[in-house]
Amino acid sequence: MNAENWHLAKLCFERARQLGVVSNQDLFSLAKATALTRDELRTVAVLAQLAPDDRSVYAPAHMWQAVSLLQDGHCSADDLISVELHLRHVLSLAPTHEMANALLGELYFQQEFWDGAVNCLSFAPRSQTKYGVLLSKACVQTGRRAQAEFAALTVIRISSDAAGRDPMDHESRRHWAEMLVVLERFPEAVDVLAEGIRIEEDDQENHNALARTYLSWSDKLMEDTGPLEIRRINSFRLIAKAMEHNPDNPWLFNRMMEVISFEDDLAAEAREFLRQNLARGHAIGMSHLLLGTFLEKTKDSAQADFHFEQASRLMPTAAIVANNFAWHLAHQPNPDLNRAFSLIQTVIAKHPDNAAYIDTRANIYLGMKKWSLALADFQISLTKYSHEPSVHDGLARAYSELQMTDLAKTHEKTAKRLKDGAQKDGLRAKPE
Repeated sequence: MNAENWHLAKLCFERARQLGVVSNQDLFSLAKATALTRDELRTVAVLAQLAPDDRSVYAPAHMWQAVSLLQDGHCSADDLISVELHLRHVLSLAPTHEMANALLGELYFQQEFWDGAVNCLSFAPRSQTKYGVLLSKACVQTGRRAQAEFAALTVIRISSDAAGRDPMDHESRRHWAEMLVVLERFPEAVDVLAEGIRIEEDDQENHNALARTYLSWSDKLMEDTGPLEIRRINSFRLIAKAMEHNPDNPWLFNRMMEVISFEDDLAAEAREFLRQNLARGHAIGMSHLLLGTFLEKTKDSAQADFHFEQASRLMPTAAIVANNFAWHLAHQPNPDLNRAFSLIQTVIAKHPDNAAYIDTRANIYLGMKKWSLALADFQISLTKYSHEPSVHDGLARAYSELQMTDLAKTHEKTAKRLKDGAQKDGLRAKPE
């Protein structure tokens, strides 16, 4: 093995195994030798002995199984279950194993199992700041504010030193900024990322990170006390700055829609800001999309058509454009259902589990009078948007057309209750 003569190493380890003198460590070397000689069936057989699914045997072998699945890059749900299983076997044999804790903590973070993420990431290697970032954010989610701040300060110390030594180390710079956001030191985070953009203007990841920073800052302003009008103005200005750096961000779309959908001076200012974007040639696609979506809500069909067509031409691969355009086409006095269906099918092919897009298709199916298909889609969108009156209206219509009167009446009552509640609170149902 040391001489990298894998074929002879495999032969010797096999002979030793037959003589019954090999340890788990030697068997693991045999597995590596068989892998290096591309004897896949033998590798699988040895690993099944060293790293079975049902019990903990040899930590390095379980770790190999987990890492191999993760490196594949296309982990299925079953693969992720196997990854978790093998990492837990590693930790049952070596509870403080840094990389096993790091990988399991990252997996739990992605699954939003925050307590599990905190427990594992607390043992992750401190030198790899990506795990410190995840630990800090998981601590925020579980209300462990002091631990979140301690983890953030540790990341800031390491990542700021790394960025200082190498100004082109943009990943460290982004980790540094993310932790400043956790500490709510927003102006410092902006300065850190702006410096990275000055160093390398074309690094889009830095622009995206700066947009997220402005959005987080905007959200914090809206949570603060003080006059709502002032908070909304300052929040809008931050959203506008975010738009300069990442106009395709769907969260940015939602925030801007919340601003321009009001009927007040700030909303008018925001809509004028979007029109100025079009005049200056900045964020043109997103500005057209926002104006089209707003005008669709105000029933200005002709202008909405124009803006949606322009957004679709400028951002042909953007799912949010196709979804909103499809919704608009399906809700006109003379709907173009075939084009709407073609647009939304393209989106759902890429995002098959997105309830918002499925809800759009459900509404198109209503227009096509395909009641059973509409019902099936609405039942999916209901899992996420049970608070939206439009979903219950759609379900009521589908059930009624399918002669299921009792269920139709139930959803009619639910839709009315939600609409009455929105009117009582002075709110409108959120746009789809």
